[in-house]
Amino acid sequence: MQLISVVLTSYNWSEALELSIKSLWSQHDKDFEIIIADDGSTEQVLKKITDLISESPIPMQLVTQSDKGFRAAKIRNKAIARSKGDYLVFLDGDCIVFPDFISQHRSLAEEDLFIVGNRVLLTEKFSEQVLSAKMAIHNRSIGYFFWLRVSGRLNRFHTLLPIPLGRLRYLKKTAWQGAKTCNLAVWREDLLAINGFDESYEGWGYEDTDLVSRLIRYGVGRKAGRFSVPILHLWHRGSDRSKAQENLARLKKKSTETNSNSNSNSNSNGLDQYLEIDSFKKSQTLSVIIITMNEENNIRDCLESVKWADEIIVVDSGSGDGTLTIAQEYTDKIFINSQWQGFGYQKNLALSKATCDWVFSIDADERVTKALQREIKESIYKKASIYEVPRRAFFLGKELKYGGWWPDYVVRLVRRGEGQYKERLVHEVIEYEGVASQLNQALIHYSYVSFEQVLSKMSSYAIAGASEAKKNNKKGGFAKAILRGSWAFFNAYFIRLGFLDGEMGFIAAMTKGEGTYYRYLMLTYGKQECRLNVQAGFYLPSLKRRVFWRYKQSSKMRGSRYTFGNI
Repeated sequence: MQLISVVLTSYNWSEALELSIKSLWSQHDKDFEIIIADDGSTEQVLKKITDLISESPIPMQLVTQSDKGFRAAKIRNKAIARSKGDYLVFLDGDCIVFPDFISQHRSLAEEDLFIVGNRVLLTEKFSEQVLSAKMAIHNRSIGYFFWLRVSGRLNRFHTLLPIPLGRLRYLKKTAWQGAKTCNLAVWREDLLAINGFDESYEGWGYEDTDLVSRLIRYGVGRKAGRFSVPILHLWHRGSDRSKAQENLARLKKKSTETNSNSNSNSNSNGLDQYLEIDSFKKSQTLSVIIITMNEENNIRDCLESVKWADEIIVVDSGSGDGTLTIAQEYTDKIFINSQWQGFGYQKNLALSKATCDWVFSIDADERVTKALQREIKESIYKKASIYEVPRRAFFLGKELKYGGWWPDYVVRLVRRGEGQYKERLVHEVIEYEGVASQLNQALIHYSYVSFEQVLSKMSSYAIAGASEAKKNNKKGGFAKAILRGSWAFFNAYFIRLGFLDGEMGFIAAMTKGEGTYYRYLMLTYGKQECRLNVQAGFYLPSLKRRVFWRYKQSSKMRGSRYTFGNI
């Protein structure tokens, strides 16, 4: 995250707005912009705002609309459309912030979460004193505010104290209560996903509650900003609440809607109507391609992580489980090719079905994070045509950081027509011209989730790898199998520091060594029958031998024989 956009809502109170703006000018962190979202102030007030913009040391702009009553949702949507930051902080024009407000919000920002800050209310009399004297109270010491509380000019003091709450900040991840747009921080992409504020809410009340409720239903959790990003709220008379009950009824009705077919996370009267006007509606489109085979345990989470794409292409190899049923919930572009010719061929088939400007390739055991989603959407408007993505691998539930597992850069994002997969049976790679650029955010890879899967994948990859090597006229040999397998383990575990990943680092390195060992054995004994048994792993430590023994005893392996006559 770089630029933060502060959306400051105002209406006919230039004195308070000036204090709010000047408190933002005093920030230690200067990497932000200010957007004044004005709900129809008089020309005199707008002139004052324009003067403040002209002398502002911070990038600042004004978005306004005609005065047709309380329409905060509408003007905030217009401000969002004009913003440039990937993270937005909402404030009201009667709020004064402390010098570390932006830096604290930046430190609290976290993927898939919105931040709810707290308010400290000034009394009516003290608010008048602050306004008349134009007091820069945001620069005062903590002792000063303790004295204000003791003298009865603040409603509370303790929330001004910087207290590290740690995991306590996540206790109310699904709670909408108390979340107000006078101190609320949200990722831009999350706002776009739910189409911003619902402009059906006119008059005071519940437009912010509606926004937060839809964020939660979308899967964005709440994180408490209490004791970290407090603000001072100037006293003012209550707004006209004649439409509060109408708005509350609307909120209750929306809250009872089902998510099955209604997409209740979004709204039809929101942000999207301004994006095209303000040139934020991009012309580039993105296809996601996935090849599958019996992936019912993985496919839903995978598709859920890429459902934001313009198009999803699924090419299946003849699944016999619920893979296709699940895939149909996310896309109607499902193609079946049961004539398996390798991963490369299948990926090219999926690539040929894509119709968008860009193509992102993902496997069923991979997940796109919100951070990677944002980076992908930004990157497709840059000059590069090919992007490598770092993969963050999880092996039997543990993240691996060494042994060659991180960062594992793979080409996944390609401008359509700029690359083609090499048609290999396994470990397919995309061929392209030039140099690939690199993304920073990681693709999550749940490579192995069980010992059974470790052994199953190791054997299938060894078979395919041996077959591919045979096609390329590579030679095997028993000694070579031992040497290459031993080197693969040694390289991963010692040279690439796999031992720093503890027990799983050892198992992962041993798996890599075994896979190499068996690949060369299969290449060596080409058209002979080979039995995958305990004796084949004679050089392995006792832990791996036990794993092999357990696997051999399973119903799948009893009496099974693997033939490699096609090698």
